Amino acid sequence: HLSHTGRVMDAALSEHLCQGWLEGYLLTGRHGVLSSYEAFIRIVDSMVSQHAKWLKVARQLPWRQDIASLNYLLTSNVWQQDHNGFTHQDPGFLDHVANKKADVVRLYLPPDANCLLSCFDHCVKSRNYINVIVASKHPRPQWLTMDQAVKHCTQGIGIWQWASNDQGAEPDAVLACCGETPTLETLAAVTILRKYLPDLKIRVVNVVDLMKLQPHTEHPHGLTDEDYDALFTQDKPIIFAFHGYPTLVHELTYRRHNKKLHVRGYKEEGTITTPFDMRVQNEIDRFHLVKDVVQHLPQLGNRGAYLMDGAKITIGENCFIGPNCGMYTANHPLCYAERNRGFEQAAPITIGDNVWIGGDVTILPGVTIGEGAVIGAGSVVTKDIPAHTLAYGNPCKPRRLITEADKVLDE
Repeated sequence: HLSHTGRVMDAALSEHLCQGWLEGYLLTGRHGVLSSYEAFIRIVDSMVSQHAKWLKVARQLPWRQDIASLNYLLTSNVWQQDHNGFTHQDPGFLDHVANKKADVVRLYLPPDANCLLSCFDHCVKSRNYINVIVASKHPRPQWLTMDQAVKHCTQGIGIWQWASNDQGAEPDAVLACCGETPTLETLAAVTILRKYLPDLKIRVVNVVDLMKLQPHTEHPHGLTDEDYDALFTQDKPIIFAFHGYPTLVHELTYRRHNKKLHVRGYKEEGTITTPFDMRVQNEIDRFHLVKDVVQHLPQLGNRGAYLMDGAKITIGENCFIGPNCGMYTANHPLCYAERNRGFEQAAPITIGDNVWIGGDVTILPGVTIGEGAVIGAGSVVTKDIPAHTLAYGNPCKPRRLITEADKVLDE
């Protein structure tokens, strides 16, 4: 029974059934929305495709009346599955819908509750579209007031001036985000960067309407090249934290001028674990974003070292550490079953006094580098290096002792 008063039809764990209900309900002239787990809305992929084709053809027939939009609200999303795990982690519905006819599909990823309300208000009043909204059912920070949210969602994309510090100047880097979790981690990354690299000019761009990334010639919501460049610049690094699969952002933006786009998103790493560990496993967390910024800004020089301290990292006095070095104390099991259970080990790294480590050196768990040693650029250090030794290579090996004969100054 379809109630004339708009009764909620629930308690049916069948996406096919709910999809059929909603399509029939819309044909009566009423409005509706289907709420589903993000991963399991994929069950109706083919039904969505057929509805998109039907909408395209129906709009070409003058005797066809407009029909209320087919609205999806996707919750229980990929970034928080505390008890369901890997099986419930799939943001691919966005990729599926994005490939449908541009005048039919719309994709919205509101960053907070006020933006969700604004997007939902727009979608439920619209006609002749397939609208997809991705949100979280968990409490989240509120970034914008209601008035700000309405303005931001109407524009679909924009610079968050309150989170940026490039006012009146070109940014050194653009940090873009799309989705509630990517937004949270991006703003946390900005906090870290502004604390430890205060001279860095950072621009934060938040995307609500995903199709804004496409050129306006490809989608009616798309930005012109001029408007896109005004947001993202033509030549500055773009570190983009995205809710779904990174390839989708690359597909939408491949015609744009700025090719320095680096996208972080879901890459099929997951298990029953904490939300933050999910972000770390997929390298979309604040620390990986900070690392990306530093690595893509060569002007930062030797400040680009990365330390992962699951165990203690000890660095002695008067050490020289080159740019883009990595010190990693964490280690994962070779057996995938143990990795998927979240098991991790860590071993300390110790660097003695007066050590010189060249650029792009990687130091693995449990390594000790003795006093006065020199590690050649690009080396991967897997075992201990004795004191006063020149070592290099992959794997890094001691080559010879450093002696008085290596002095270049006459004293």
